[in-house]
Order: sequence, then structure tokens, then C-alpha cells
Amino acid sequence: MLADDPARSQRLDAEFAKLDALEGDEENQVVLTKLRGLITLNENLKQQEQQFRAGCKVDMDEYTEKINALKGEGAEIIDDARAKVCGCWLVGWLADFPG
Repeated sequence: MLADDPARSQRLDAEFAKLDALEGDEENQVVLTKLRGLITLNENLKQQEQQFRAGCKVDMDEYTEKINALKGEGAEIIDDARAKVCGCWLVGWLADFPG
């Protein structure tokens, strides 16, 4: 995942090199090894978050297009309060809705 961003990867490599210089002390090695793992985990989580947000944007765009298509066909978009009142009818109608 880090390979997708060469600048970030290079920056991390430079920071890891600095950490290598501190590893001389055995006590530091344990802490620095754990730190490396946490940094890598953090970077992977950041990447996953970016991918998740991109996926959400794609989904939102698709749903917006579907809503606009339904509006163009004359469908009425109702708010949450009205949906609760006619929820039973709506569930039955959606079950019959193709796609």
C-alpha cells in the first residue's frame, strides 16, 4: 500500500534509517521494533481510509444519479417523517420494485 505513494514511502524510509541509528542499545531495539510496527499499521490504516472514502464517494454519486433518474420519471421523494407514516406501504412497494 505504501508503494502507491513513493514520496510517503521515501519519507518513511528516511525516518526508519534514523531509527536504525538509535537501535544500538538493546533496550531501544524492543521499543523501536514496536514503533515501526505501529507506524506501518498507521500508514496502512490511512490508506484504507482513503480507499473507503473513495468508495463512499462512488456509491454516493451512483445513488444521486438513481434519485435524479427517479425524480425525472415523476417519483416523489419523501422526507423521513412521511416515510415513517407510510413505511408499511413503502416496504411493500419496494419489494416489488425492480433493481
